[in-house]
Amino acid sequence: MHELRRRRRRGERGAVALEAALIFPVLMLLVFGMIDMSLMLRDYVTVTSSTRAATRFVSAEAGVGPCTSTDTSVCPSGTTVPQVAQDAADRVQGNLVTVPASSVNYLLVYEANQNGYPCASAGGCNAAIAKQNSVSADSFNGPMPSTCTGYDSCVKFKWNATAKAFRYDSGSWNSTTINACVTKEDNVGVYVNLSHNWLTGLPPFTGSMTLADRSVTRFEPLTNDICAAGTHP
Repeated sequence: MHELRRRRRRGERGAVALEAALIFPVLMLLVFGMIDMSLMLRDYVTVTSSTRAATRFVSAEAGVGPCTSTDTSVCPSGTTVPQVAQDAADRVQGNLVTVPASSVNYLLVYEANQNGYPCASAGGCNAAIAKQNSVSADSFNGPMPSTCTGYDSCVKFKWNATAKAFRYDSGSWNSTTINACVTKEDNVGVYVNLSHNWLTGLPPFTGSMTLADRSVTRFEPLTNDICAAGTHP
């Protein structure tokens, strides 16, 4: 009888060990998966909050003029970069402190069309002004480009991991063309793109995934004497 009980206990211990061996990998996958997902969500929230902070800040800068930095990596000579673009880059940069520097890719600051995307046709970016001038409003509706080539009033900044800062890459936007008259304000858009590297590397969390967000808002109106394009710096 005692021998039978000992055999039964050994059998039960063996069954428990087998169950643990089967369940443990699944449990670890769930735990590490939750860690990876929480880190990804943290980065995504950081990206979305950074674009919104940037557009809120620069919406009041329709009349501030061209970039004034003496740093040629920020405002290279011979380029047309508005202070709006540089201030947006600085705002986003300040909000990305919790994101690994190596994961940030690039930033676009642009005059947005009626759909919130970079404007592909000069003269049609502002739907209200286009209608007034009997010009077709720009209808580009994505996908979001990775460059300013072919788009009107758009500046691209690339991330410098060493300096941990955005640096001018390409594009132009003449600050004197910004319209901020009541009911005819231009829209400003900010788009951020980064790569989130999965921490564990366990399936399905392998490699990296792109996290991106864009925020668009209208410029705040200026006084009538300086609100129209060409009447301010």
